[in-house]
Amino acid sequence: MGSLKKYVTRFSIIQYLSIIGIIVTIYLTWVHYTYIQVACPETSAINCAKVLSSQYSTIYHIPLTLFGLFYFLVFFIFSFFKKYAKYLFIFSVIGLLSVFALVYIEIGLLKTICLYCSSVHILVILIFFISLYNMFFKGEKLY
Repeated sequence: MGSLKKYVTRFSIIQYLSIIGIIVTIYLTWVHYTYIQVACPETSAINCAKVLSSQYSTIYHIPLTLFGLFYFLVFFIFSFFKKYAKYLFIFSVIGLLSVFALVYIEIGLLKTICLYCSSVHILVILIFFISLYNMFFKGEKLY
């Protein structure tokens, strides 16, 4: 029973992180569609508006924030079921690779950072490490 409690706790952490991600991505999607000023400081190093309105902020006119919202919704829903642990891990790897690409775009191409985007990146990285732990240190099988 003790190991089940730890397992549930790890998945509940994913659920809490997902809820935070859902809230942030809903806000950013709302900002995108309403064209309101994002609540973020504008300095040379930090400029959320520049990142969120750049050519890289959409794919085929769909804001990346909607993809993030989908990502966190999937994690929230699937984390209730232990049998989906391997799929959560695979999906978390995709999320981690996306974070690498998005951080490169922010720092390498746009030369500025979005605080909201960075918070989402941190959530994705945390979810990846929890999923990694579940897969390889708690006996889950990838196949």
